[in-house]
Formats: sequence, structure tokens, C-alpha cells
Amino acid sequence: MEKQSREKEIARVSLVGVVANTVLGVIKVIIGFITGSMAIITDAVNNLTDTGSSIITIVGTHLAGHRPDEKHPFGFGRVEYLTSLVIGLIVFFTGVELCRASIITIIHPKPVKITVIALAILVITIVVKIFLGQYTIKEGKKLNSSALVASGLDAKSDSVATGATLVSALLNYFAHITIDAWVGALISLYIVYTGVIILRDTVSKMLGEGVPEDLANQIKKTVMTCPIVQGAYDLILNNYGPNSYVGSINVEVDHRLTAETIYRQLHMLQEQVDRQFNTVIVFGIYAVDREDPQTRKVVEVLKKFRQANPACENFHGIFVDEPNKKIFCDIVSDFKGDHAKLRKTLEEMLKKDIPGYTPMVTVDSSYVIAAPRKSGDRSSTAHATPSGKASAKPTSPAATVAEGASDAAAKTAPATPAKSTETKAKQ
Repeated sequence: MEKQSREKEIARVSLVGVVANTVLGVIKVIIGFITGSMAIITDAVNNLTDTGSSIITIVGTHLAGHRPDEKHPFGFGRVEYLTSLVIGLIVFFTGVELCRASIITIIHPKPVKITVIALAILVITIVVKIFLGQYTIKEGKKLNSSALVASGLDAKSDSVATGATLVSALLNYFAHITIDAWVGALISLYIVYTGVIILRDTVSKMLGEGVPEDLANQIKKTVMTCPIVQGAYDLILNNYGPNSYVGSINVEVDHRLTAETIYRQLHMLQEQVDRQFNTVIVFGIYAVDREDPQTRKVVEVLKKFRQANPACENFHGIFVDEPNKKIFCDIVSDFKGDHAKLRKTLEEMLKKDIPGYTPMVTVDSSYVIAAPRKSGDRSSTAHATPSGKASAKPTSPAATVAEGASDAAAKTAPATPAKSTETKAKQ
């Protein structure tokens, strides 16, 4: 979806929320003061803060759509995260203030007189808020807008809060039992909780979350369609707002290819990834020789190492430097693994099984957020295979390193990159 079209859609959905919340809020403020119900007044103020949240979403989305400039070459997409942060803060502090007012009413109670009109308005509010919340969340996910999703969650929480207000009003109307201020306090605490959830999710995005596994697999599958690419792995993406990424990925190519051929193919692939995923990607390359006997020996050692060390998720980057008698390889550890210990253990295994060589082991971390998996499945991400399909297991010791499982592919010395910043050699 084009940026301008996305911005218009977000504004349209937010405008629906502005109208609905303003109408409900104003009506409930009037009813709240007429009946003297602190719970209804609390609920009304909450609706009016939602109006403010929707307006902030519209403004934030507009600002996020501004063109990049010299000071902000990656654009202003992250403004949408700031928008969600502001919404979370508004919701949180509104809840705190309403809780304070409810406590004062508990200490100094006031008479409450509920009417049939008030009950009807509360019922209508619940129905409207449920549909508004579901609609906003659905559209927010469709448009990948964290601000809309936050507004939708807030709207759904309002329906629960209004439900509590309705229970209080019914007890007052039929049984003359007044728990109005206590319900107001509970609603306020629920509003505070909603604000905390919005802030938690937004801060997590601002700190920098890993690459979603489905996106990672789609990008790798696209990369594997390039005729010279034999494996794709080590995907790193930095998020600069919804649907906007800048990052890198390592690919393996045949060691006999020229730099000119590699550059031409990867340049076209780079443009394809940018068009398809709105992602600027830089390539690192490994030149591979799958028939090298020493590399196959290293693969066997790495297979044994991975089986003996659950923290090791996969391995790649195998390069045997015969003139200098050095073995280069990368392993990927989960975030619980001791990197120094893993490196030392693997280096000792390589020295023992392949004497006469100096191991040079690099321990990496995975930057992909893995989808939930069944117990016993150690694979953290799906990896691109030569066929372009996702797979957790390779079929032979000569399978591509991009698969990241124990049967990693062999590699030789890195190929020389073309004279362009778009393609870099993995040293």
C-alpha cells in the first residue's frame, strides 16, 4: 500500500473514533452530572481522552509521512511510535487522576440518582465501544499501525469499564445499593492497566524488536529466487517505522563467479526487495566450494558440536584458509548461551579433530523473532534453502549454510565485491 493511501486510511479510521467518542463522551458527561454518578463521569472522561488519542493518531501519521531530509535520511516513520507513546501516557495519567477523584468520592460520598435514560445510554455505549474497538484493531493490524491498534485496545477496555458502570447503575436503580464511587475506582485502575500495556508494547518497539519470522522468511525466499544465490542467512533489519526497514543479509555464491556478475545480479535483487518489502538491503557475500574436503570435515565437527550444545541454533560462514592454516566459521547462539564458553568449546573440538589448523570462531545471535514452536523443536527460525522454501533441516552435509541446521554448506574464501556500496564482502 502506498504511503499516502495508508495515511488516508489511518485518518479515516481515526476520524470514526473521534466522532463516536466525542458524541458518547459529551452525552455521558451530561448524564453523569445530572445523576451525580462518579462512575459515569469517569467513563465519560475516558471517552473524551479517546477522542484526543484519535486526533493524535491522525496528526502523528501525517508527520510520519513526511519525506526524508538531510538530518533524517531514513524518514519520519518512527513518529508513529511516539504517537502510541503519547496515547499510552494520556490513558495512564487519566486513569490515575480518575482514581484519585473516585477515592475522594468514597471518603466524601454524594447522593446518586440513576434514571432509565442513563441506563439506556450505558447499554448503547457498551455496544458501540465493542464494535469500535474490534473495527479499529482490525484496521490497525491491516495497516500495520501501532497507534490504531493502541486506540482499538483502549476502546475495547472502555466497553468493560462501561459494563462495570452499568452494573453499578442497575444496583442503584433497582436495589438502591450505592457502589458508584468504588466502581469508579475500579474503572480507573483498569484504565491505568490499559495505559501500561500500551506503553509496554510501544517502548518495546522503540527499543528495537527482532525481525518477525514471517517477514524474514518472505525476504529470504525472495532472495533465493536470484539465480546466483545458493543460500541466504544472517538477516538483520532495523525498523524505521511501520513497513520501513533498512538492513543486511549474507548470501553464498559459487566461488568461480566474477565480481561483475555478482554485482549485476545482486543489484537487481536489491531493487526487487526494496519494491516488494519497502526494505533497503545490503548484501554480504561468501564464495563457496562445496567439494572442498577440509570444509566437509569442519561441517562434521560442527554437526557434533550442535548436537552436544542446545544453545547453538545453527552455523555457517565456513572458510578453510589453507595457506595460513586457519578455519573460519560462525555459530548462532540463543540469548541464554554463554558466548565465550561456546567459542572455547568449539575451538577445542576443531583443534582436536582437525589438527594443524587455528580455529577462528565467531558467535552470533539471531535477530529474528521466532514464532511459537512445539516442545522439543530446537530450530529458532526457518532458513532459506536452495529451492527457496523454508526448512528446519537440510538433506545432506553439502546443503546450504543458509539452512542453519547441522548440515551446513561449505564455504571458501570471500569473493571480491564490485565497486559499489550496495554489495559488500564478508571477510
